[in-house]
Amino acid sequence: MLQIEQSHMIALVARRLRSLADETRIKLLLALREKPRRVSDLALLLAIPQPSISKHLAILKTAGLVDCQRQANQVFYRISDQRVFEMCA
Repeated sequence: MLQIEQSHMIALVARRLRSLADETRIKLLLALREKPRRVSDLALLLAIPQPSISKHLAILKTAGLVDCQRQANQVFYRISDQRVFEMCA
């Protein structure tokens, strides 16, 4: 029988793998690997509308792969778990 900790870990792994099952999200991770960026910067870089970028970043944030930091009136997203690149390798 699975222990509660194992069940939690399995759910986390499944959530992370689901979050990687989209090309746009992988592109976002690669862009953020270079440096923290704002949603508007990512939208320009990837030529994707800002609302779509925000949606994908929310999924990555829920999966624990990115986080954000407010600097004055700007929000920068960055990779929160570098192991994601090992998972992709």
